[in-house]
Amino acid sequence: MTKDIIIAQLLRQNEQQAEQIRLLTEENQKLRERIARLEKNSSNSSKPPSSDITNPKLPNAKKKKRKIGGQKGHPKHPRPLFAPDEIDKTVIHKLSAKEVRRRGLIPLQQTELALQQIDLLPYHRYGVGKYENLGLDYPLGELAEHSEEQIEEMRAQLSAYGIPVLVGG
Repeated sequence: MTKDIIIAQLLRQNEQQAEQIRLLTEENQKLRERIARLEKNSSNSSKPPSSDITNPKLPNAKKKKRKIGGQKGHPKHPRPLFAPDEIDKTVIHKLSAKEVRRRGLIPLQQTELALQQIDLLPYHRYGVGKYENLGLDYPLGELAEHSEEQIEEMRAQLSAYGIPVLVGG
């Protein structure tokens, strides 16, 4: 190789290194500014104390291990019923005549147990995929969904007793 070729290669290499140094210097400056901004708090700047992060959340913090409520495999602890002598007050909530009409309920003359409305909830297969994802057999097997005609027929049969029927809840 001749001296001129070597000199040309070294000059190109020098230019590339100078550009790389310039880019690294810019990145270094940006990082210094970011660190300075992140380290600011109410004791070393004009920021108010309320802007200080007291307990920052960890970026990789996992959610709680357990779900709320009863845990799978644990026995149920039902609340015991009150004894009659422990009940000191009974509150009866009454609906106004207007509210009874609005809801399509049958008004009663006195408080008694009565069937006021039927909520007809048609069967659907939305849960099949969840069971498959869990590797479980779907307990209702291949039970088919009801057609609109079947649902309307059930609604008509139940309505014949004079009780309001609400389809779909």
